[in-house]
Parts: sequence; C-alpha cells; structure tokens
Amino acid sequence: MPSNIVLNALTEPPIRSMVSPIISTNVDKRGGFRNVSGNSPVEMIFSEDFSSQPLWVGINPDGSRNATPTNWTNFRSSEQLYAPSTGYPGKHETMEIVDDAGDIGNRALRGWREADDTQNPGLWNSDAILTKRLPGDGLNEVYVKFRFKLQPGWTVTSGVGKLFRISHKKEGFPEYGYGTKPEYGHGPMYIWDGLGGEGDYGFRNVTALRGYPNETNYFMGEQPPQQLPRSLVSGNLSLNWGVNVTDLNGDGIHENAPYPSVIDGSPVGDIATVAETLGIDTWVTAEFYFKMNSAPGVADGAVKQWINGHLCFSNDVMPWCASSAAEVVKWNTVSFGGNHYWAAYPAVDAVEEWYVIDDIEIHNGLPEGI
Repeated sequence: MPSNIVLNALTEPPIRSMVSPIISTNVDKRGGFRNVSGNSPVEMIFSEDFSSQPLWVGINPDGSRNATPTNWTNFRSSEQLYAPSTGYPGKHETMEIVDDAGDIGNRALRGWREADDTQNPGLWNSDAILTKRLPGDGLNEVYVKFRFKLQPGWTVTSGVGKLFRISHKKEGFPEYGYGTKPEYGHGPMYIWDGLGGEGDYGFRNVTALRGYPNETNYFMGEQPPQQLPRSLVSGNLSLNWGVNVTDLNGDGIHENAPYPSVIDGSPVGDIATVAETLGIDTWVTAEFYFKMNSAPGVADGAVKQWINGHLCFSNDVMPWCASSAAEVVKWNTVSFGGNHYWAAYPAVDAVEEWYVIDDIEIHNGLPEGI
C-alpha cells in the first residue's frame, strides 16, 4: 500500500476517476454484486458511489421508514434527538443520501451526530447504519475501502462514534442485535470507532474486536488475541498514532514507518490531533482487510487497517472463532456508520454535526499489490 500519496494534492475528479462506478442493476448483476469471473482469485464484488441513488432520507417527519437504498440490505436510523421526526423541523434525521456532501455536485451518504451534555457513559444516540450482506453464506476473506469526510468546523474536543463494522450474522437473528445475549447473532465482529475526540491522550485510533461465539467470547476473553500493540481491554483497543503504528505487534521493534501528518507530512506522535491524522473538511481513505481463522481456536486469522494508504494496524494471529465454537463462520455483513457518544454542547442548543461516506468498494480478498 503506497504511503507517499498526498491526497490533499488531488482534486476531486482525479480521485473519483480512480474509483469504480456504482454497480448497475443489469441482468448480469445480482443484488448489486458483480459476477466473479474466476479469472482472478480476488475481485471487487461490490461498489457504491451513490451517484445513481436518488436523494433519500431514512426516516420521514412522521416517523415512518423509507425503503432501503437500492442494492443495500438494510439500514437503521434511530436514537435521533434533534430531527424532524422528533419535533425539530429545522434539523436532520441521522442518515441521508444528499448532494453537495462536502463537494459541489457530489452525492454521498451523510450521517449526523447530536450533542447532549446530559449523557452518561452508557448512553449512545444518533444511530445511522447502512448494511450490505455479502453473497452466499459469506466470505473467508474481505477487503473494504471507502472515503469519508468530517464537516468544516468539526468539534474535536470530545466524543466517540462508530464509522465501520464487519461481522458474521447468524441467519434469522436481528440485523442490529449486538452483545452477549443468546438472541443477538453478531460475532465475530470488528468495529472502527473512527469519529472520536481529543482527550488527555489525544485523538485515538479506537477499535473493538469481538469474537465467536458471541454468548461466551464476545469480548474475546476466552482466547485473547496476541501480538497486539497494546493491551486489549474488554475487547477494545485504544491505539495511538505514534508507537502503536511503528510497532504493530508490540515487540518493541519499530519496523513500520511513522504515520505522516496530513498537514505537513511530518511523523505524528503518540498524542495526536484529529487535524493531523484525519484532517477536517478533507477526504480520508480508509481500507481494511479481514481473514477468518482456519479452524476453531487456531490463531491464524487476520485484520489490517490502512488510513490514507498507511498501514496503521495489522495482526495475523487473530483467533476470531474460539476453540469452543462448533465451527468456523464467515464474514457476511458489512456496515457503515453507527451511533455516537458526544456531550460537547448543552442539549438545549440542539447541536448537530455531519460526516459523509462515499466511494465504497468490497473485494473477496486482498487485492494484488496492497
């Protein structure tokens, strides 16, 4: 993965020209998926740039749902505080497809987060998730790429929010049931809380690792992953952008290049800002690769993360399915967006801020050259 491309130097047309167009609904397409030819072991099976989607909002002012966007499986737009459906006609529902989403003439998926200073740490709101089920019974390997942007003036002082997740969902279980209860069917799962704030330790690269079976190994306590850059706490990793990037497996050897600032290209330190890691009002490219482990309890699964082309997290000994699992499952669900914990402003002010997601690609493995 090249790490010397300065995305800020590219104009929007060149960037978008390098991204495959949305999947059409031709007869040789099924549910938005490309027919894999068999000539290559790894191909892009789905893409979405929203240019062929109509303008859309998940929830109407009367609280009713609109249909799921074409070629997508499901969505959740809920827990909204300040929206037309909750009596705030000048505000927004948590998820929309809009024009001019960060760029003139650009259509994209837009999510909103809402500030509430009365929140406690267990209260999350502003949920906005768009979901795609993968073909058949799922895939052993998945590569996902997308771009996102934070609005101008994005508040960086606090908050945390989900931006992306991949999981196995048991057939017949709720689409959005997450946790250890038997009626919840997601696991294993990876969640990227990419929309955080700058606390005492700066902006963090926050990741949630969830295992299978979800009833007994949701927080991966049955067989904790090894060779991580820092300790896993209740299934969560709060990574910095300095030594946790240069020392990917925590062995004390700094074999990976430092993460370069999007402002001036200089190495980013342990205590980082949103502006130097992601940028404000700047398109960010996020890439992820996942491989399921080969058998229950065998630590040969994988997860990798690149931000703006730079490898930021990598693990090749991930025991996604623990030894107690009856079988190894497959990745079958990919989702974008999520809910937020954000208490930066008084609830009476009804403050909301947006982010946009665009140019989504899903591949059935790691593309050549990455």
